[in-house]
Amino acid sequence: MAYRLDPARPLPAELDRIVDEQLGRAARRLEGHVDDGDVHDVRKRIKKARSLLRLARAGLGDDRRDANDRLRAVANGLGGARDAAADVEAVDALLRRAPADQVTSVAVLRERLAAIAAEAGGHRATAVDPHLAAEAARELRAVARSLRPAHSRVTGWRDLEPGLERQYRLGREHLAGLGRSPTAEALHDWRKRAKDLGYHALLLRGLW
Repeated sequence: MAYRLDPARPLPAELDRIVDEQLGRAARRLEGHVDDGDVHDVRKRIKKARSLLRLARAGLGDDRRDANDRLRAVANGLGGARDAAADVEAVDALLRRAPADQVTSVAVLRERLAAIAAEAGGHRATAVDPHLAAEAARELRAVARSLRPAHSRVTGWRDLEPGLERQYRLGREHLAGLGRSPTAEALHDWRKRAKDLGYHALLLRGLW
């Protein structure tokens, strides 16, 4: 089903459905051979689940914070391998274009990055460590189960208003901050808030 809250169904059931869909699909992507593309999809689904939790934050309380911390830890754990793999790919592209007098130094850099990538659990054309992937899949399913009782406390659409208003306010504040100080860090922070608002619009699009 769609990443959208259905106003014709009970809200707690819809929260269960979307969390189960996103984290369940993420967990399935971590079974068997797991490559860089799988990790990218898993991290995207985790972001979508975390965005839903931010929207429903008023009714979820400490359960949201605990689930959010656990999901962030899974994403970061998988991200180490993916980011390291991306670094190796970038240097490979650089190596193909490097002038002859720079090939040796770039090759040394590539070798060091490849070692880091292998230690992190993945490098070019290599699967993510299966033990890391299996543990991440178990944790995603456990988080989904742990949230079901908390979802029952979010009974009305007005329970989503504080989360939506908060994210909109943060988006405006970060946009203003970006205007005052257009740094890479400020841009990154604003993009995260804008992405959350985009996910919230997708979740709520059945209401208008």
